[in-house]
This record gives sequence, structure tokens and C-alpha cells, in this order.
Amino acid sequence: MKVFALISILSLNAYAAETCHSVFAPKNTLVSQSHWYERRSEDAKGDFFNPLSYLNEKNRADTWGRVDSKFREDLETRIWFGATGAATAKGEVPLVDPNAKAVFIFFHGSGTMQSSGKNFFGIMNNLANMGFSSLSFDMPFHAEGPIRDQFRNSKFFISWIDKIVTEAKRSGKPVYLVGHSFGPDVIAEYVTQKPFAVDGALMISPAGFNPTLREWYDTHTSKMKFGGDVPENSTAGTWAAEVSSQFTWNKNKAKDPSLVNPDLKLQLLTGNREEYVPAPTGGSNKTPIGPNTYDLVEAFKKHISRVDAVVEDGIGHYIFNHTDKNGSNVVMREILRLAGYDIRKAKALFDEQGVALNTAPAAEKMAFKYAFDRNFQSWADAKVGKPVMLNIAHKRKSDYEAGVILERYETERKAYEQSLLQAILQNEAALSQFVATNKSLVEQTKKDAKKNGGSLLTAFARYLNSLPEAQRETLMQEIRFRPWAMN
Repeated sequence: MKVFALISILSLNAYAAETCHSVFAPKNTLVSQSHWYERRSEDAKGDFFNPLSYLNEKNRADTWGRVDSKFREDLETRIWFGATGAATAKGEVPLVDPNAKAVFIFFHGSGTMQSSGKNFFGIMNNLANMGFSSLSFDMPFHAEGPIRDQFRNSKFFISWIDKIVTEAKRSGKPVYLVGHSFGPDVIAEYVTQKPFAVDGALMISPAGFNPTLREWYDTHTSKMKFGGDVPENSTAGTWAAEVSSQFTWNKNKAKDPSLVNPDLKLQLLTGNREEYVPAPTGGSNKTPIGPNTYDLVEAFKKHISRVDAVVEDGIGHYIFNHTDKNGSNVVMREILRLAGYDIRKAKALFDEQGVALNTAPAAEKMAFKYAFDRNFQSWADAKVGKPVMLNIAHKRKSDYEAGVILERYETERKAYEQSLLQAILQNEAALSQFVATNKSLVEQTKKDAKKNGGSLLTAFARYLNSLPEAQRETLMQEIRFRPWAMN
């Protein structure tokens, strides 16, 4: 089996259409930030006993896998992280798993409404399944990132990045930075200012870091039709251009971090068909029709000389789902190599982590489930009691009691989901729109509810959330969904 197949359980980058087209927007277009998206200063709480809440949590878990997020008031942004660590004494899941091999911090690109720390959740899930911790975040003026004027100052911005890095370093694990497009620009500035702060960095498809690349963007890239139809976030793109113009790493006076710290492991990954790099263009999409004519690696090495660069043939700016001649995903290959691992050993890492999870004591399994699964947490608080749960989760010594709790939950969860399924399947008339859209899944569930029931519930949760609130409440009453009766 090819390694790529192993790391395709989730899309490596579900937001591969993210574009950085407005990174280089004119400075004079910057305006006061407005709430063009929903900013959630508080995270949703789970409620096992409320059908809609239960389904929403199930949908979240099915969608994001082992990646969770929390809005951090102190950092003014949403942090996305691989939630594999067991519950703390307060019942919270730690940003970094104490048992992780290393920590990766991801830096997203800029300029679209899609640009966010969540762009990396596929990669983060795969890393979690191999025993690594990872986290990402929403940059200023992107998604739920900070929107204060201070973040237009590059020194303030880099000091903010350092707070995130410092928190990851408290784990005592090796810390590596990984960025795409605008992300490498930020990483290069950070390691130039703090060359001893992290163990290494991978810079993927850096864009617009010198006059030649910026001019090419203005005259060609900005006119290309590639990357999908993604709404532009001009305020964010303009912010990126403004803060990037203050960076020093790509100025001749800057000290080369690779020379200041020879132990700093730096890698660069790019393709030879980069849309952001001078190349022959043509065709209906105005995209490159031949290899780049400008040496991106040489241009980068003028500022950071000791960087291990890899140029992949036939690959452009959206590099995340490409494979090499051996069938390995090129991005995951380089991420693992950064931490000293060979992607050819990926299966062994998956197996090793799987054995560790399956053979963990019941109290440890319960501690993780209590921290990550909000449905289980709300059920356990009601049925067992929060003080008891926190005590077992923190001490992790009561394996028998934990096993009984987990078994009881599974029994009630399965019965609960069966009742929800029956409510859906017995109300096809009221749910005609949902049934028509999911006809095949409904029929499959009728034949084998155990196999397809979970998928139908997840689909139903997404359908409910697509409805206006008033219509959703009316529908829930019409099909007689009732809160789960507490025994």
C-alpha cells in the first residue's frame, strides 16, 4: 500500500482552494475592520440530552476528526489544535499532548474569506494519528483573528506570534513551524528575529517576498484564474501587505538566521509551475503553460542561505494534495522529514499510535474522551457527576470504574441514536426536502441502520443547521424530537 493512501483518511488540506491573491493589495485600501464573518468569543457547550445539540456535536466530531478549537481571549484569536491529550485536572484538553513526539505550528496564507487556521485540519489529523501535536491559529484580520490596530505594526505582530510559540514550547517537545504562501514570509521574519526560538521550519510556496515576485503578481498572477472561486478578504490582504513591508528578513541589513544558528533546520518546498513565479503563461486561464523561468530558491537563499530546498516537478502554488513519484504526499513527506522522520515509515507511526490508543488503560481513555467529546462530557456530568469525573480523569487510577462508565455511556448513546434515527425515518413526509437530497443514504440506513445510521445523523445535523432558526424549531417539534429522558 502506498503511504499516500494512508494519509488520505481525511483530505490533507480540505481548503486547498485558499488563495493569497490580495496579499499585495494597495495600502490605501485599508479600512476599519468590520464583522464580515461570525466571531465567536465563546465556544459552544455540548448537551447530550438535547437532540439538536447532540447532533451538532456529532457533526463537529465527524467533520474535524481529532482537531478541536478554542477561542483564546488572551490571544484574541481562535486556536486550532490536535486534541489528543487527556483531560487536565480542570477537565480541559491541553493544546499539546504530553505524549507527543513533537509540535508543529501552522501559518496560513492571506487574502481570502477562507484563509484560517482551520485550513490545515486534514494535515493536523494525520499528524495526530501518528503521535504528533499540532496547532494553528487565525492571523490578524482573518476569520476570528485579532482586529486591533496594533497588529498593523510588524514588531507587535511578531511578539504576538512569539506568545503562541512560547506556549507550545512549554511542553518541552521539539517545536517546528510550517507555513504556506504568506505563511513563510511570517516564519522567515520570526526566525530572523528569534533564531534560537524553535527547532526548525518548513516554508511552502513562499510568495511575493521581493520586488520581482511582487511585480509578477501585479502583472500576471492577479489576473490568473486558478484556485477556485473564493471570496476575497481585501482588508486581510491589505493588512498582510502592510505588515510584510515592515519585515526585515528580506532586506540586506538583516542577519541570516541560518548562519546565526547553524542548528536551526530550515526547509523550503515549492513547485516548478508556481503561479506566483515568472513563467510562460497562456491558455484560457492565463496560468503557466511551462516551467518557471525565475529561480525562486536562489532568490530566497539571498536572504536565508542555509535552507534545504526541494522543487517538485509539475506542481503549482496549491501543492497540498500532490504526490511524488513514490506515491507519497509531498507536503507530509517534508513535514515528517523536518522532524527527522521518513514518510516511508508512516505506516509504522500510524500502527504505533493505534496500538497505544487501543491498549491505554480505561481511565486514560475516559480522560481523553471527557476532555474532547462534549456529548460524553455533558452526559457524564449529569449521570456520574463532574467532581467524580475530574477525579478519575486527573488521577487515572480507577480503571474498573472508568470501564463501567464508558460501557454504560455506549449503551445509552446507541439507544439514543436509534431513537433519533427512528424519528427521522418515520417522518419522511415532514422531511421531504432532506429525504430527497439524501435519498440513497436514507435507503441504505433502512437496510442497515448499524452501518449507515451515524452518517445519516451527521447529514441530518448539517441539514438542520442550513435552516433558519424558526423553521428549524418548528421542524423539530413537528417530527417530535424530544430531549432525552434522564434516568
